[in-house]
Amino acid sequence: MNSRFEQHHESNWWSQMSRPHFLHPPESLQEISLSEEDLEHELAAVDTDLPLSLHLPEPFEPRYHYPVVIWLHQDESNEDELHTIMPQISDQNYIGLAFRGTSDDGQTPSGHFHWEASQAKREELLEEIRETIAEMSRFFRMDMNRIYLAGFDAGATVALELLLDAPELFAGAIALGGAVPPTDGFGSRFRELSKRKAWLGWGRQDSLLDTKTFREQADRLERTGLQVETALYNCGHELTPEMLREINRWLMTGCRTVFV
Repeated sequence: MNSRFEQHHESNWWSQMSRPHFLHPPESLQEISLSEEDLEHELAAVDTDLPLSLHLPEPFEPRYHYPVVIWLHQDESNEDELHTIMPQISDQNYIGLAFRGTSDDGQTPSGHFHWEASQAKREELLEEIRETIAEMSRFFRMDMNRIYLAGFDAGATVALELLLDAPELFAGAIALGGAVPPTDGFGSRFRELSKRKAWLGWGRQDSLLDTKTFREQADRLERTGLQVETALYNCGHELTPEMLREINRWLMTGCRTVFV
């Protein structure tokens, strides 16, 4: 079935993909016409990149510069979380992108993944994001000043780590139900980080971290220079529809970071 690239899948999703599907840009978005068979053949030839899922707004406006939300899944999950996450944030306002975790626990045929807590793996992920965004920009108009990280649980911690590592690339991060990573050694980047924002959300009944410790962690993160906002929810260790709705509100009204 030949279809326009921006309408490649009826539900606006590509799942378990690798970056090479962006390697042959046409002169304009309107000229893109790839069959599912051709796309699958091209992807099957390359297995070195992290698979990803991509969400395009519905309706998709090719001339609009969309913000980008990069979703980082929780442990024991995978990039397909994006299928349910983005419609709850907004099905119209953003291009959504999700990468697979860097390790496979091998417990199920479909694969459950987690994020390895190593600098080397984080650097590999960061490079993957950089290259993917660069290649996507050849097809889509994206607001390069509004690329946001977001995640739950372990994905939230990774989102904060990536923002601290590369504030020149990301406008901000949303961390829900995740621990704040170590923040030592970022004094030299204080000025750059002071232009970025982070939003931390936590459940009042979350048994993994009491509210006092949560606020202490938020204070520690703020000392890096980041503009930190916090929110407490009446829930446990879970990702709620309310949290996801507030991601859209925060990005639309409360987080207009400008790169300078």
